[in-house]
Amino acid sequence: KLLQRFRSSPFGFTLVELLVVIAIIGMLIALLLPAVQAAREAARRMQCSNNMKQIGVGVHNFHDTQNGLPPSIVAIYRMTTFPMLYPYIEKQPLYDLIMTVPDSYLHRTGINNCPTGEVWWCSTLGLLTDADRNGFGSVSTFLCPTRGRSLPAITPMVASTSAPARWVMGPVTDYAFVSMNRNSDWFTYIDTSPNMDPTNSGPFRKGIYTTSDLSQNIANFSLRDTIAYWMDGTSNQLIFGEKHYSLTYYLGRWDDNSISAGNDNDGSYLMSYPNTKWGIKNATRVLHDHRYGTLGILRQTDDNASIDPYIWFGETHTGICNFLIGDGSVRGVSVTTSGDILADLSDVQDGKAVSLP
Repeated sequence: KLLQRFRSSPFGFTLVELLVVIAIIGMLIALLLPAVQAAREAARRMQCSNNMKQIGVGVHNFHDTQNGLPPSIVAIYRMTTFPMLYPYIEKQPLYDLIMTVPDSYLHRTGINNCPTGEVWWCSTLGLLTDADRNGFGSVSTFLCPTRGRSLPAITPMVASTSAPARWVMGPVTDYAFVSMNRNSDWFTYIDTSPNMDPTNSGPFRKGIYTTSDLSQNIANFSLRDTIAYWMDGTSNQLIFGEKHYSLTYYLGRWDDNSISAGNDNDGSYLMSYPNTKWGIKNATRVLHDHRYGTLGILRQTDDNASIDPYIWFGETHTGICNFLIGDGSVRGVSVTTSGDILADLSDVQDGKAVSLP
């Protein structure tokens, strides 16, 4: 009888039981997903930190080899710090591509005589192949993996004869070197005068041109500073950080004049051009501006046109902005860190002994 009753008992789940099991599995997945996402972001943040450490190695290797710090820029229409570091982060072929541009193009990374206005980067001149351009865009050392990689690593090929489109074609970066100017606009040292670098007291300054003729190629300059220029010591100097990108900031766009709603766009880090903040903003950022004071690190939600959001460092990882220190270490700095402390750590000449909390 017992066996007969056992055989007559239903096997399997009822509908209610099945729904309960599905609900439990759903709850477990919901609990697990944040942990997986947090682990992935931790890995991305670590990779970002490693990228910045490689930049730091590049800076020190440059200094040891050239007996001086890499310049912020060489001269107008010429390289910024980033491509100057190519040979020291295992990207010598990219540097050679720039240096082997025919003399008629002045070894610039941009020049206003391309038929379509697309300059050195353009396809019509035939100086670069598509493979060359992709090579510049694939320098992962200059890209934070936390940023949306659906955004392009190089600017689109847009034909335009107007500034700044004709000057900002090329690869983009998520990082920027530190600039500091307490008394004037942060971009004033981008000037047509070959050797003018009047008030910048950030870690990198303009190279000294050995001729007043700006038609000469980039070989005709000398380095301005050694690492002794960092008067507060390498461990007390911020040299690179992560750019601020607000929610309406368009990375990798050429048309970088769209700031009416607080948003702005980012062009190539390869080169500089004169007399305007657009000429260097693709490569540098500040922690102090004389118009706004010391705002420090902007949050992702900071999208106010009245503070020029495109000139600041910002929150990339939740609550954190990575900074490269002069000694080669990398610190994840809280967005709540005092702007005054960060500004002092940006300034090589203030003589203030401060440290990160």
